Amino acid sequence: MAAGDRVVEGTAWLMGYDGFSYTGYSPDSEITVNDTSVIADVNGDQDAPISKLITNPGKRMTLPLRVASGTFTPPIKGAVISLTAPGAVSSTKWFVEDVSVRYAPGICLMTLTVSREDSMAATYDT
Repeated sequence: MAAGDRVVEGTAWLMGYDGFSYTGYSPDSEITVNDTSVIADVNGDQDAPISKLITNPGKRMTLPLRVASGTFTPPIKGAVISLTAPGAVSSTKWFVEDVSVRYAPGICLMTLTVSREDSMAATYDT
């Protein structure tokens, strides 16, 4: 998922944390993924830009989720979760920055704010 990608309301997601995979999460509204990178010019002797400095490369998104079924224990703040979007071949890892849960008769609404560094998507051979 690239910065600015939009996810359609009502599509099912797969979430994994604490060694379990959970299904039945669907966005309650549209999701937008934002870029967290800060790009600054590096100036040379003549005060002209000679390079760019990129800090905090990554993504942040807020997921307003409707929990469709089953027992539910939300991930805690600071946890690392895996998310698999509809139609995705593999999952991506995200840090949970914030979580709020609202219960109503027969429904649970959860809002997750998650972020990831671009390096969290990389795999390395050892």
